[in-house]
Amino acid sequence: MPGGIEEKVSAEELSDAVGFDVTDISVLPFEVSGRMYQSYSGEMAEIIYFGDGGQTLTYRKEEGNSDISGDYNVYDTEKEVEVGGRKAVLKGSGEKYNLAVWTYGRFSYSIFCENGLSENEMVDVITEID
Repeated sequence: MPGGIEEKVSAEELSDAVGFDVTDISVLPFEVSGRMYQSYSGEMAEIIYFGDGGQTLTYRKEEGNSDISGDYNVYDTEKEVEVGGRKAVLKGSGEKYNLAVWTYGRFSYSIFCENGLSENEMVDVITEID
């Protein structure tokens, strides 16, 4: 994971820091009570969404074509889904998925949710990401 973490105050400021557009996810499967915007060495954008009951979702975007999730857990379930022309790999256990990774155009993306999301919830979140 790159170093040089800088906290930003908005998606716009984060976009300026990394040199590409990063937008907030407008539809999440939980009520958002807070957000944290971070730039890693001016190369990777990360937005962490906080919700009630300790629910969090981490969204990352970076130029390139590699797994940028930083999640090295081994999961029981792995499934490839196609969402709007993007092929994403979902990883999790049972009926819940904790991680989604994909590349699209010149960017790599990841979503990580500690508590897990259903396949439909994960697809809905991926659909929201440009």
